[in-house]
Amino acid sequence: MVVIALKELMAPAHHKVIYRKMQELFPGIDLRAGYIHNVLSDRLFQWVDRGTYGLAEWNLPKVKPKKVHEANKQALVNFFKNIGRTANINEINKHLEVLKQKHPDYRQLSKTQVLLQNNPRLFVSYGKGKWGLVK
Repeated sequence: MVVIALKELMAPAHHKVIYRKMQELFPGIDLRAGYIHNVLSDRLFQWVDRGTYGLAEWNLPKVKPKKVHEANKQALVNFFKNIGRTANINEINKHLEVLKQKHPDYRQLSKTQVLLQNNPRLFVSYGKGKWGLVK
């Protein structure tokens, strides 16, 4: 059922989207969201991003989360070094959007705020949504 749902969607999708598609395709079957997580661990499927999966037969590029997170942290460090001051989340996200447009291979697996909060050795909150580099 998950394979059929993904083929109908024709692209990798978040497990919640897959679940909704399965409900649409198989309305009489009582499905639990946890069922999908169990099924998606099968080698028929490939993890693409947080909660997002595709079919292994699609030969999607391999994602290495640790490398991606390191690249995300480095992009934020470079941003703060370049501007030389604190910045709010909207300003940071705008910069990251420009970065994604210039470098289509750049991926972000966590929200910006999560990256900032989870790296207290690199980033510090100055309150009211302002962030900067630890000195």
